[in-house]
Amino acid sequence: VLLTSCKENIDESNLYTFTGETIEDFLVNRSDQYSSFNYILSRVGYDKILSAYGTYTCFAPNNKAIEEYIDSLYDDTSNKDFEHNGMTSRGLEGLSDSLCNDIALYHLLSTEVMGVDLSNGFTSSTLLGRIISASVDTLTSDIMINNFSAITTMDNELENGVVHEIDNVLRRSNRLVAGELEQHPEFSIFSQALNMTGLGDSLI
Repeated sequence: VLLTSCKENIDESNLYTFTGETIEDFLVNRSDQYSSFNYILSRVGYDKILSAYGTYTCFAPNNKAIEEYIDSLYDDTSNKDFEHNGMTSRGLEGLSDSLCNDIALYHLLSTEVMGVDLSNGFTSSTLLGRIISASVDTLTSDIMINNFSAITTMDNELENGVVHEIDNVLRRSNRLVAGELEQHPEFSIFSQALNMTGLGDSLI
């Protein structure tokens, strides 16, 4: 009797294993800088999404930026019918699920955008479905997002995308795509064409 053993030959050429950090790993491993933003992500389940396969760009506000933003929300008295913008208390735990969702998704893109791409005129839609834009500050040469948040640390390349640290939480814009294009002179002809054809009203 001849005994033979069989060994399956597995083609490993198409296997892929994370050998470095995911975006979620990056945030967790730097909790002194990003624990507040990661708390917001975890409230809406995006910590799990950013720990898996995919390609994302994350504009991550640091802890100081989150604290200042929360204070601004809580101290805002402009809407008498919506006290403290719906916050139940000052601090992370006082944020509503809706606010957490808006903050999280407004800081994420579904594509990888490197610093070299963030030149004057750059625009992109966030996972929230709202447009952000990039510009270069002529005085400091800082790359600004929405003319408000400066990128302080750029191009942290990770297994599932890239993280850019910003010094202020991005304020949500209520402008639609057509309205955002109107803010950029370099798109003036295209913007006029959209308005003349009536297509601008159909873009969200």
